[in-house]
Amino acid sequence: MRNFVSWSRRMLATAGVGAGLFTSGCATTEPPDMPIYKGVPPRSILVLPPLNESVEVRGDAAFLASVSEPLSERGYYVFPVAVVQEMMQANGLPTAAEMHQVSLAKLVEIIGPDTVLYPRITEYGRKFQLVNSSNVAAVEARLVDARTGQEIWSGKAVAEYDPYSQQSAQGGLAGLILGAIVKHAIASVAESSSDVDNGYPAMSFANARAFNGPSGLPVGPLRPEYGKKKD
Repeated sequence: MRNFVSWSRRMLATAGVGAGLFTSGCATTEPPDMPIYKGVPPRSILVLPPLNESVEVRGDAAFLASVSEPLSERGYYVFPVAVVQEMMQANGLPTAAEMHQVSLAKLVEIIGPDTVLYPRITEYGRKFQLVNSSNVAAVEARLVDARTGQEIWSGKAVAEYDPYSQQSAQGGLAGLILGAIVKHAIASVAESSSDVDNGYPAMSFANARAFNGPSGLPVGPLRPEYGKKKD
């Protein structure tokens, strides 16, 4: 068991060298201070694969592919999500639901995070309206202190993405109908001929809003401005 724990930590540390480097980011509205952060500020976050309540199975991959950057930009070390998922699956936990049931004590013993993020996808995929459609993503997440089990932060966000909106908005109602037909045809061909996930931008936007928005995570210890008084 000790050898497995040691190997797991070495793998996660090696794979995640670049994860803590995304600390510059873009300017965002600073979320309010949270008193608990002033007590024991967490430095690292273990992101578990999300519980996917949508009908689109690709939502899991889209979430994991776009979650590390906004968390790292807030000033936290993020354990590499792909390595964490693969390691847990290799040890008899094939689903996100089972991974979410692992005790915090076991996660601390094997991986050693300060906090654990429990995410949930409530909506993902194409959203159809009268003569139009767009890709939508809705996410929720809870950040828990890995040693005490206390919830530090929770948030949620929704985002829509429509790359054809400008084209379909021209020409009145006839233009909207024609644009919707063309857009549906293009999207259908793209989905049937490749593995490209057209909803990925929506998920990326949703994650950015959840963690970097006005109600997002406070700045973490890896950001230069952490601990400095605001003017």
